[in-house]
Amino acid sequence: MALKGVNLGGWLVAERWMTPSLFKKTNAQDEFSLNALGEIYKQRLIIHHETFIQETDFKWLKQQGVKAVRLPIGYWVFGDEPSLVGAAPQLDWVFSMAKKYDMLVFLSIHGAKGSQNGKKHSGKIGDATWHKDKNNIRTTLEFIEKLCKKYGTHPNLWGIELLNEPHIPTWALFRFLRFYQQACHIIRANSHDRTQIVISDALWPWKSFWAFWAKKLRVVLDVHYYHSFGINRHKLPQEIIAAATRSAKQLKKLSNLCPVIVGEWSLVMGDDKNHYTKYAKAQMQAYEQSEAWFYWSYKTELPGTWNFRDCVEKGFIKLI
Repeated sequence: MALKGVNLGGWLVAERWMTPSLFKKTNAQDEFSLNALGEIYKQRLIIHHETFIQETDFKWLKQQGVKAVRLPIGYWVFGDEPSLVGAAPQLDWVFSMAKKYDMLVFLSIHGAKGSQNGKKHSGKIGDATWHKDKNNIRTTLEFIEKLCKKYGTHPNLWGIELLNEPHIPTWALFRFLRFYQQACHIIRANSHDRTQIVISDALWPWKSFWAFWAKKLRVVLDVHYYHSFGINRHKLPQEIIAAATRSAKQLKKLSNLCPVIVGEWSLVMGDDKNHYTKYAKAQMQAYEQSEAWFYWSYKTELPGTWNFRDCVEKGFIKLI
């Protein structure tokens, strides 16, 4: 049975679309540009860190049968990047809540120095320059080591994702693989044996390529499914649900090579509420072929299909 989890997105790596009030009356589009506006906006971030996720959220998740949280973090989370607001107390607090409510924590590096994909969920929109500067790679390895030395032996640590959805040009492929090898060595030397090391399929269409490397590295492969995006954007709800059902075959095939998780999925498929329950059921059944799944995201400021809690409370998702 797959481990059931949610992402705590929009919290320690802020995204404007998820928490618009945080960016209110600014032109800032990401966490870096919000920090750059000065102390008033840094205080907004501090308050956001302290209030967006509370103990009542963990209690509610526990009641729903959710067993794990995937926590997006940036390399600045420990507060050692002067231009950015850290959130070290919140990171400690998550582990204390996980222990109290018998849940697991999956740390995902969404924001690497230089940005691994140039997307807003990396903290900085623009060019993906992580792979172009050895200092960026070294900083990431040092960050991973720091994470491991602090939480590597914590009984509620489930795993660490080395980079979320990295942009990997073919010319830089072996640079990434070398980084993965080094990161694996650091984690295995500084963490308990149960710690899952996770790499992303990088949104490449040929997921079996990354499954092959996951097997060689002895790590877990993370795939993200948003069936109503890309080639399915204009398809009917029934066709999107069918695509979700077919993903079970792909997951089973990949699982023959290496452990696989679905690190992100959602019910986003337009405004046809009549199909949300079927879509949720089809996805959860398909993802039973994986080791774990994590909904994106636990909550947003506004209701809707990006908001797991809202979907559960409206009866679209039924876990227990």
